[in-house]
Amino acid sequence: MNNLEKKILSSVNGWVTSAEMPENPKENDGWLVVSPLSGEVECSRIYLPLKTIISLRGYPLRQIDFIPEKCLWFTIGFTNKTDYRDYIPTLDMEFIPKGMHLNALVDVLNRRTTPGYGKGYYGFGEAGVGKTSTAHWLFALTQTAVIHFNCKPNMEVEELFVSHTAVNGVWGTVDGAIITALKRNYPLIIDEMDLAPSEFVPALNNLIEGRKFTVPYYQGALQAGTQFKVIGFGNTGSCGEEIGNYNGRNAIDASSLDRMIKDYYEPLTTNEFLKVINRYSGIDPIEGIKKGLAKFCCEVNSSCRNGEFPEMISPRGLISVCENIISNCWMQAPILYSLGLTLSSALESNEAREKLLQLVSAYICEDSARVNELTKLWDSRYKPMKKSAANTDKEADNETVTA
Repeated sequence: MNNLEKKILSSVNGWVTSAEMPENPKENDGWLVVSPLSGEVECSRIYLPLKTIISLRGYPLRQIDFIPEKCLWFTIGFTNKTDYRDYIPTLDMEFIPKGMHLNALVDVLNRRTTPGYGKGYYGFGEAGVGKTSTAHWLFALTQTAVIHFNCKPNMEVEELFVSHTAVNGVWGTVDGAIITALKRNYPLIIDEMDLAPSEFVPALNNLIEGRKFTVPYYQGALQAGTQFKVIGFGNTGSCGEEIGNYNGRNAIDASSLDRMIKDYYEPLTTNEFLKVINRYSGIDPIEGIKKGLAKFCCEVNSSCRNGEFPEMISPRGLISVCENIISNCWMQAPILYSLGLTLSSALESNEAREKLLQLVSAYICEDSARVNELTKLWDSRYKPMKKSAANTDKEADNETVTA
């Protein structure tokens, strides 16, 4: 325990022992959290300003655009009587969240889930803009346990409550993500919420508001505790307009959105793309490629939103592009090679490939290569610069490395 932690512990106003979140906490209030499952204290928490928590975890304050002037429960100690720590995400010290999204999440987490008063959260935007990463970062920063579930197409609503499994040939049911979170009184992250059946999200209304309800295959009534929260993420906005990288998305039910804070995650800018590249690209084998690639990716994203390109390139795709360029810099055209591996539409559509090569020519190629020259290189992108030691000097001279 460092000196700052010792100072904070010595200044605690007092301790409340409870399974439920204390009402109207003040800065430096203490809370010994009781597990609803075992009845044992599972951790100790202190109500601290977010800036103080960030300093405690050794995170540079200057990296975040602004930090909300709000307090949040921070877990400062654990007991060995529960598995609370097993449900805490790992803190990514390299991730840089945006203060506006932290502010909205803090408001939801500080709100007690009680009948008629609960509030959920729905963050939406393109894939890869940091939606889920922001929530994981905040839970990891405050050392808060959380349950995570990913929705998928054609899933059944009951999968989130219970799942059916066979043990030694005997079928039974086990708790799904929602019931696990309810029993433990943990927040619940639901990713890809707009891929769930349309009837699923309205089924969350009672949970969000802390009311009792029943579900099939489960005996007894369920009710959310004061710590339980629904933290949902998706690509589709309330009107189904922001569909991100995926098709077939559902617009989130209006009755549920009325019970949620809606938080839009804007597309990444060129500078934000550049930060992702700098973080994941390592040593740059092609001088000056990073800025050009960041501008290229930003322009591809813009073209996608305007319907000029059949697929988007998200930061996930960007990472893949950078990794491929670095690991395959010995190829004749490493950029074209890596784009061919990561952007499938360029392989399936001549129109998409021509658009892509125009953007490569405009933002990446220092010699401003014409599109027809890039097109000739496209089909030979798998060709190494030197096929063998037997290559003649003339053959080597004829090979072109495209930056």
